[in-house]
Amino acid sequence: MFGYKDYVKWKLLSEVIDNMTDEERAALFHTSKADRNHSEIMEALQDQREQISRVSSKVEKQSWLTDFASDIAANFTTDGIIWLASRLLRR
Repeated sequence: MFGYKDYVKWKLLSEVIDNMTDEERAALFHTSKADRNHSEIMEALQDQREQISRVSSKVEKQSWLTDFASDIAANFTTDGIIWLASRLLRR
């Protein structure tokens, strides 16, 4: 709920805004919009930083054996696809 202090702040701000010229209101609007854009950008950067740290931790946990096995599996799959394609194209 709103208290007395919140009401006083609201009343003061509304009086200040009412006494502003159109140019001052536009400047206030652009400033508040820039602040919102800045905070959105900072939030996106924080999300990206968290995603990078998760990926980094997964990469650090991966051993050379897992990496080697995935390379072998990829080579086997690629060779199988090439062999199957060559058999289908011969017909």
